[in-house]
Amino acid sequence: MIRCLEPEDVLGAGSSPDDLKYRFASADLRQPIARDMAKEDRLMLEYMKHDRLTHWVTTTRDWAKQVLEEEAKLDFEQREQREHMVAQIQQADKDLDTGGKGNEPGAWDKGDPQS
Repeated sequence: MIRCLEPEDVLGAGSSPDDLKYRFASADLRQPIARDMAKEDRLMLEYMKHDRLTHWVTTTRDWAKQVLEEEAKLDFEQREQREHMVAQIQQADKDLDTGGKGNEPGAWDKGDPQS
């Protein structure tokens, strides 16, 4: 399952060295990463304020969900069609085996007047 978070829900994630302790033991490594993440937060805030980032995230997520639902429906319909075709083929095979009589195999071989 994919979870798409809203931009405001991820602001500040990893922007503090303390947030990164569980991933990076060395404070020397955490400091520059936290600084870069804080810069990215500021940039994302600009996108949210001036470029409607939240709107575009929501619109894109809704569109992706719609596409996936349509594909799932199409897959279901195609699976039903395949199952119907298999049933028709099996019935045709059965009819061939019974000479179209539908009761006993090889009916035409047993003195049936049509053979």
